[in-house]
Order: sequence, then C-alpha cells, then structure tokens
Amino acid sequence: MLTNGLLALAFIAVPAFAIPANAADPTVKCESGKLKEASKYGACRLKTEAKAVNKGAAANFSRCELKFADKWNKVESKAGPGVCPTEGDAVSIDDRITSDTDEIATLLAGGTVAPSGCVIPAVPVGTTPVATPAVCSDPPSPLEDAIAPAIAAAQAAADMTRAELLDPTVITVVTCGTGTPLPSDRAQACTAVFANGKFLLFDAGDGAQRSMENLDLPLDALTAVFLTHFHSDHIADVGEVMSRSWILGRTSTLPIYGSEPIERVVDGFNLIYGTDEVYRIAHHGEAIMPPDTLLAEAHEVIGADEDGVVVFSEDGVTVTAYGVDHSPVEPALGYRVDYAGKSVVISGDTIDTPGLQNASLGADVLVSEVMSYLLIETTECVLEDLGDTRNEGIFKDIRTYHIDVAALGAMAETAGVDTLVLTHMVPSLTGFLVDGFFTTPVSAAFSGTVLAAEDGDRVTIPLP
Repeated sequence: MLTNGLLALAFIAVPAFAIPANAADPTVKCESGKLKEASKYGACRLKTEAKAVNKGAAANFSRCELKFADKWNKVESKAGPGVCPTEGDAVSIDDRITSDTDEIATLLAGGTVAPSGCVIPAVPVGTTPVATPAVCSDPPSPLEDAIAPAIAAAQAAADMTRAELLDPTVITVVTCGTGTPLPSDRAQACTAVFANGKFLLFDAGDGAQRSMENLDLPLDALTAVFLTHFHSDHIADVGEVMSRSWILGRTSTLPIYGSEPIERVVDGFNLIYGTDEVYRIAHHGEAIMPPDTLLAEAHEVIGADEDGVVVFSEDGVTVTAYGVDHSPVEPALGYRVDYAGKSVVISGDTIDTPGLQNASLGADVLVSEVMSYLLIETTECVLEDLGDTRNEGIFKDIRTYHIDVAALGAMAETAGVDTLVLTHMVPSLTGFLVDGFFTTPVSAAFSGTVLAAEDGDRVTIPLP
C-alpha cells in the first residue's frame, strides 16, 4: 500500500518541465537543458524513495545528487562561458516533486513497488480453486511406466548440463542466440558465460529464453543480465528471462545492467509481467512463487568509456563495461568477464573502436558480432537496380555501425585474442556460405581459432 503521498513514480515519470518555444537561442537552450536535468533529478529521487521503502531502509539521494550535479555542469560547459543563467532556473524542484508524488500516489494506491521504483498497480484476482491430488496407481499404470523413463532421462540430462556449466574449474561460454534482426532459424542475440558458479547473461533477443531452456541452461541459477544496448533484437526476450527464471526457481531479485535507459526498460518489463506474476502467486502460493524475488532491478552503467569501468564483482568474477560505437545508438556497451586470469569479451554491436580494442587485449575468447560488407554492398546495388529505394537505403545505413570481417580479424590479431567466436553474422547464412563469407575472410587476418557459432555452441576455457 502506498501511503503519505510517497513512491508512486512507477512507469509514470515526473512530468518534464516546459521547454520554451525559442529553444534555438543559446541561453534558452541552456536553460531548457537544465530544466530537463531537473526533471530527471526529481524522477531519480522518487525512485530512490520507492526502493528504500520497498527494502525498509532510509533513502539515500547521494547518487541522484551527484549525477544531477554532473549533468548540470555538462550543460553549462557545453554552452560555454557566460551563456547559461546561473540563478532562477531550478524552479522549486522539491515542491514539484511533492505535488507530483501526492497526485500519482492517490492514483496508484494499492500497487506493488518494484526494486527499481516501478509501481505495479493492484491487480484484481479471483478465488483460487482448490487442487486435489491425482489418484496414482499402485503398481504404476502402463502410462506411468511409459512416461517415467522420459522424465528421468530429461532430468538426468539437465543435471549433467548444470554440473558442467557451474563447474568452478572452467569458464564456459554458450552462444544461446546467434541471430540478427533479419529472419532466420537462429535465436536473436544471447550469450551466456559461466564462471565460478556465476551465470552471466549478455543480451536476450527474440527466442533467447526458448533457446536457453532447450539447451538446459540452469535458469534458476541466473546471476545477472547485462545489456549491450536497446535495439529490439538484444532485449526482446528480457521479460521472458525475468519471468521464466523466477518460475523455474530463481531465489533472488534479478539485477539487469545497462546504459542510461536501463531503468525505463526494466520498469517496462516489470510492469508488463507484473500482472502475470500476481496470478501465478495467487494460484501456486508464495512458497512456490516467492513474491520478493519475482522482479528485476535496474543497474545503470555510468562512466563506461574506452578504458572500461567495473560494474560487477563477486567471488573473484568481475565484469567490466566498455564504451563501443554503434552510433546513433549511444551509449552502447561491450563487456569483459575476468576470472582466475582468464577472460571472455562480448563485443556488443559496434564498429572497430578503441573500447573494443582495449576490452579484447589478451582475451581468451572474444564473442563478436560481424558483417560481410561485401554481401551487404552487393545487395545494396541489386536493390538499387530493382528500384527498391527503401531497402537500398537501409542496407547502406547498416554498414555504418557493424564491424566488417576484415576489420574484425585484424583487430583480434592485434589484440592477441586466442579464440574468436563469430555471432550476430549479418547477413545470416548457412552451410558453406558461412565459411566463404565469414570464417575464411576473418581467418585471412587472424591467426587464432575462429568459430562461426550456431545456437547452442560451447567454448570451454580450462582454469590454471
């Protein structure tokens, strides 16, 4: 229950302050920028308050204040000396927050506060029917005898996979989704890294969850999700990952890491899946479906540049986020996992950039997206000849933010990568065409091992 006019900033953000019509004027533009940051500051305070109440703790606004001060100073610095007004443009932020919270709290009273501060409005739930136990035969019926071996074999296979992946003596990489936005039989972007009992998932595009379940990945042991950017083919299945990992037995709130829009994305999935989860708790009970672990919590990655910033560190396993270039998508991230002197790098979608180069230095495994510029340029020419100007333009544009086979091979060679795993291959090909347009041209510039990955491929790194 939301009380005292607090914590109601759910998927409803603090309304933005009005932006003057003459925003082209440098002084007005600066003031507008400050007002925009003030609005974000208000939203941050409200979400922080929501998190604190959800955890029964006192709110600490220092993160909001530091971020607000940094953004405010950047607005002034960008405008130049003497351009920004220094007084009179903060607009009673605290008063505005108070009135907004009171109003929204009245509307959403009775909702559930997610870890990110998202409020899931109260959901009407009917009476749960009483389930009676099945009447089992003794001895087992022929049908039970027929079903039992299949279930036992499936459980044994899942247990074996679990033991292999959570083995602390190796790091294992599983390509659970190697596809692109273009239609194919592959799941979209999804890479799982297992290190010292941690299950770290990088991106979850369409089909990722189904792929992971088909591969028997131990989703109840999912530790954290890391998003490289917010194109749909990298996040479409995030909600399914959140929901299914909880249904399958995840016992803690799921942290999801990503750049600045991460709170909006996580709030959205919490809101969308919140209704389904309320029904499941009502049906199966809190002992089976614990409500305190069903939601995801956003963790914003701040300060990721070409030198990287550590965003996760547990039991010797660290994840460092690097800024990469997928413009106009900004910021876009790549990640490096380090454990026991071994490393795995996830490129994210990018061209050849200092961030990718630095992340890849001495990597045991680099899982990288890649494009065949030759095929894409040729297709662009064909589309031009056919008069298909729309798709011709799209094929021209996509070359600007993916790395070509030759550039990837050269970069990996310079960085001293041991094994290069190709994923998100554009365009998606099969059979000998993969070798002809991807593996062979990459290998022309790279002397290490090259794997053109399929969904479900594994690469194992023995630990010293």
